[in-house]
Amino acid sequence: ERRYDMPNFDWRDVFNLTDRVIRMLNQYGDCLVLDKFIPLPDEDAVTHRALDLLEGGEFWAGLVFTNMFSWTTSVPPHVKFKIRMDIDIVERTNKVKDRYWDPGPRADPME
Repeated sequence: ERRYDMPNFDWRDVFNLTDRVIRMLNQYGDCLVLDKFIPLPDEDAVTHRALDLLEGGEFWAGLVFTNMFSWTTSVPPHVKFKIRMDIDIVERTNKVKDRYWDPGPRADPME
C-alpha cells in the first residue's frame, strides 16, 4: 500500500516492470538454439548430415574447405571452400539476371 500523497507510478514499478521483461526475454532466449555450426571431417560426412537435417527442414548450408585438412595447423593465405545448400533454396542458374529490373528481393514467391 502507498500513502495517499505518493505517485501511482514510481521507481518500484519501473523495477518490477524491468524485472518482468528481463525474465520474459530469458524464457524466450531458452527457445533459441545458437549452436548452428557442426564440424565434420569431410565432404561425404557433410552430405550425409545434410540429408538427415533436410528431413526436418533444419539444414541451411554446409561449407567444405578444399585446401585445409585435419592436420593443418595454420590458415592458408587463400582459403578455398565450396558452399553446399538445399537445391530448393538455391536460385536457378538459368536465371542469372532478370530481364527487367524491379525493386525488392530476387526471390519472387509468384514464380
